[in-house]
Amino acid sequence: MSALRQPSVLLILVACGLLLLWAFYPENDDPLVMAEVRCAATALVLADLLPRLQAANGAVSRAEVAHFADLSERMSLRVARLRAAGSHETAYMQRMITEETRFRDDLSASDGAEAWARNAMARVQSCAGDASAHLFAPVFVPVKVPV
Repeated sequence: MSALRQPSVLLILVACGLLLLWAFYPENDDPLVMAEVRCAATALVLADLLPRLQAANGAVSRAEVAHFADLSERMSLRVARLRAAGSHETAYMQRMITEETRFRDDLSASDGAEAWARNAMARVQSCAGDASAHLFAPVFVPVKVPV
């Protein structure tokens, strides 16, 4: 009988595989935290692009530039607090900034930077806009108080 057909060997191999997957999978943190990190990365790239678009052809207003610069700064502060928990957020943030920057640059080469900016502005507003103040609220841990 083959050693791989024994249940204990298979169980050990599956457990080792799951452990390795858990340890090395980059997004093994809270998906909501990762969504905030991705949104912050988009906001950072957007905050870099909007002043250039405004200066080049006035495609965006100064108010939009200021609004998204402020939003980007607030989101970066939130992510900085979340990063204190571990390095996964830092690596994921760098990867997302690189991905968004590459996508923006590809579209800029084909005169699609304004379309990318409008799409990114809508994404950032939906994931961290003015209506979602909870994103910037302090992180509290509920504590049960004995009565």
